[in-house]
Amino acid sequence: MPALNPAKTYRPQCAWIRSQIGDEKSFGLAYPTRSAVVEARAMYGGVQLGFGAFLLYGAMRPAARVHTLVATLLVVGGLASCRAIGLALAGPDDYNVAAVLYETTTTLLFAVALAREQRADAALGA
Repeated sequence: MPALNPAKTYRPQCAWIRSQIGDEKSFGLAYPTRSAVVEARAMYGGVQLGFGAFLLYGAMRPAARVHTLVATLLVVGGLASCRAIGLALAGPDDYNVAAVLYETTTTLLFAVALAREQRADAALGA
């Protein structure tokens, strides 16, 4: 089996996504300054990569699994709740409505996973 080349698989996906959503200005998320671009890269690149590494660590270490699920509930649930408040104050837009639905669904799925993990621990007497 040939090795997976991320550049060959990731770039076409990004191009397809960009073709579907168009220019970032069309949905109100333009980054007009270099500072804004750096901030977006840090928050939506660096934080996401770091948190993804933490999730991978939690998935590989059973002893850390509950803590990982709780952290995810707090982080993603915080995003969902604050985004919902923002939508209530500023009014809805397509991007943020989709994001709050995704974040809420993710939070609920992690809540179910946490409940299952806790039940499994209780059944084992841990």
